[in-house]
Amino acid sequence: MEEERLLLERCASLSDLELVRNLTLSRADNSAAFADEALREFARRGTSMEACINRVRVHAGETRSGETDIDTALALVTDGVPRRAVASFTHCLGETLVVQREGWGWVLHAYAEDRYEHSYLIDNTASARRALEDFLRLQPWREGAGAGHHLDDWQTLASSEDATHVLTLSDRLTLAGVPHIVRPTLFTAPGDNAAALLVPRRHKAAAAAVINAGQVSVQQLRRQAQAADAAADAAAELAAYDELVKVDGDNHAVHYNRGVLLLEAERHEDAAAAFMEAAICGMNKVKPDLSLDQGSTGGGLLGLAGVGARLVGRAVSPATGPGYPDWFDDVELRLQALLHRLGPRVDVLHSLASMDRFKGDNVAAAERYQQILLLVPGDEVARFQLEYLAAAGD
Repeated sequence: MEEERLLLERCASLSDLELVRNLTLSRADNSAAFADEALREFARRGTSMEACINRVRVHAGETRSGETDIDTALALVTDGVPRRAVASFTHCLGETLVVQREGWGWVLHAYAEDRYEHSYLIDNTASARRALEDFLRLQPWREGAGAGHHLDDWQTLASSEDATHVLTLSDRLTLAGVPHIVRPTLFTAPGDNAAALLVPRRHKAAAAAVINAGQVSVQQLRRQAQAADAAADAAAELAAYDELVKVDGDNHAVHYNRGVLLLEAERHEDAAAAFMEAAICGMNKVKPDLSLDQGSTGGGLLGLAGVGARLVGRAVSPATGPGYPDWFDDVELRLQALLHRLGPRVDVLHSLASMDRFKGDNVAAAERYQQILLLVPGDEVARFQLEYLAAAGD
């Protein structure tokens, strides 16, 4: 009886999160009797361990962090997320996974509070979502995520403030099967605005060989497109841009020019897709640190509000809205015209909402997301972004 009384008093003295920790991450340090009493303590408090675990925090944009449930957080990890999109997910006990989209799959960066531990490379969305779910539910997750890498041990293959260039090189490495990640400026010291391509030491020579190949073909295709334009040969110019998309696909100008040609050819569906890609690539170039959201078929691109302390919810200075290039408004007008011609399209609405957010027009973005929810009430991305916009307006 004395042992039971002591267990009861111990459980009563612990906070909800302390009980959760003892029942999950520190379970091996506690007896089965303690676990049973801890569960009864939750019941006495009118809650449960599962309810506590199901409160997670997500950073996915310039707004402050928001608390949500695990299923809603997992809904952000989809095949439609654009490359280098980044968001952080913090479970109820304060540990964080920073999830980054790559052309070949996903990188999960593990943090204990604001201290970086390891990164895990996962080549498919289902496995990445499963690892994230196990992490958020306080289940063992590292074994399923594969080998851990410490990126301080990797080497910089290329570095540039032109994010488009770095992403183009990343495409080549992906096609060649060379392991790598793109380190966005989010992960650099203040004042360092260069995105970098990182590779394991043992793969650097092979990666360099891949990078040095293919430069001529891009230049040749650009010259072909220019010559066709000068000769007013729209078909040949479009053919050149069709090839450029394959080798220079992160260049916003390629998608924009291709979109104009497709529009002139009255291929409106294809033109819409091209202009959405142009918007994504352009936003990547102006502001390459992205939050998790959908991609060219309907996604917002919003800057994550920092790294280290910022990723786990510490206070940060308010971010200022980025400038945007002159062609940005033209893309927006063309997408609006195509939306009028094609009728209600969730992908186009997502793209326009992303552009509104990028320009700092949260009112217009909220209207777009509300339109999306009228069309698709179950659209988790639109609902999630609306919650952030509402929180930002408080």
